[in-house]
Amino acid sequence: MPARWFAETLEVTRAQSKVVGRFENGEAAAVESSFGKGRALLVGSYVSAAYQTTPTAEGAAWFAGLLEWAGVAAVVRVKGEVEVRWLESGGDRVVFVFNHGAAAQKVELEWLDGRRWGGVTDVVSGGAVGMGFELEGMGVRVLRMRGSI
Repeated sequence: MPARWFAETLEVTRAQSKVVGRFENGEAAAVESSFGKGRALLVGSYVSAAYQTTPTAEGAAWFAGLLEWAGVAAVVRVKGEVEVRWLESGGDRVVFVFNHGAAAQKVELEWLDGRRWGGVTDVVSGGAVGMGFELEGMGVRVLRMRGSI
């Protein structure tokens, strides 16, 4: 897993801890531990900084696996290499889709939270849209999803 800026060697000091990742030199790079009902993962470098500057499929899989490891349930499934963020108010959602790349992306959004929507509109054009669309390079799309029905 690429990382950057520092490499902090970790040491296992408790029976509830185990090494789950190593640096190229064999030293412990990631340690998982538990205490009571909680658990933690300590990584001895800055993985997200490396991913931000040089995204890879392996890095994306690692972060998705980290969310799964932490018990975080996905709310949206995204097809296309885009960033999706949203704000909620009452039953409505305002969704921001960012294409940070130079090439256009075919985007499909699938909401996994079981909610149904009364209508989805493009905030800029005001027109009705679906959950699949093309987003130009370096483009942003803002959607308003009207309350659940």
